[in-house]
Amino acid sequence: TLRVGLHALRAVSEGSIAAGAKAALFIRPERIAIEASPSADPARNAVEGRIRRVSFLGNIVRYSVEIEGGERLTVDAQNAGARPLAPDAAVRLGWLAADGLVLAG
Repeated sequence: TLRVGLHALRAVSEGSIAAGAKAALFIRPERIAIEASPSADPARNAVEGRIRRVSFLGNIVRYSVEIEGGERLTVDAQNAGARPLAPDAAVRLGWLAADGLVLAG
């Protein structure tokens, strides 16, 4: 479990990291989902935030999402032709704990 701003998030760690030590959490942007409703799955992390930027990259729509506490996450969503979410829209993000990687430092 890693404290990221106001959030306690679960992820896999590479090696041993002492409690209270500085660490960084890495998540591939395509592994983060914009969710319509909260998940009851205890293996999933969930945070709420606001879209700050939307970029069109062909078959991908890239969102920059600011979560509570000021941290930013990048989310890559498949461009299925639907209207993208607008900047300042409130969203819920979710990903599996196994998709996050914690590294010391």
